[in-house]
Amino acid sequence: SSLVNKTAGSVRVFGYDIDKDIVNAKRQLGLVPQEFNFNPFETVLQIVVNQAGYYGVTRREAMARAEKYLNQLDLWGKRNERARMLSGG
Repeated sequence: SSLVNKTAGSVRVFGYDIDKDIVNAKRQLGLVPQEFNFNPFETVLQIVVNQAGYYGVTRREAMARAEKYLNQLDLWGKRNERARMLSGG
């Protein structure tokens, strides 16, 4: 994720070498924070789409992925709710 610099060796994320293809390596990573580190007044969908943009994902692709993954997590029905209204558990 590049939060910490490696000092030796190599790192691959699902086959992507971070020295050669950091963009695709980062696209394989995700984060579901327990604490608020985003705007709690944004909707679930806004947060997911905006976070994807930090990893170089286009808005169109982010919307498609958001629908896919929020459905997988059974959260698509909550997509327009403010994040602060959701349970943390």
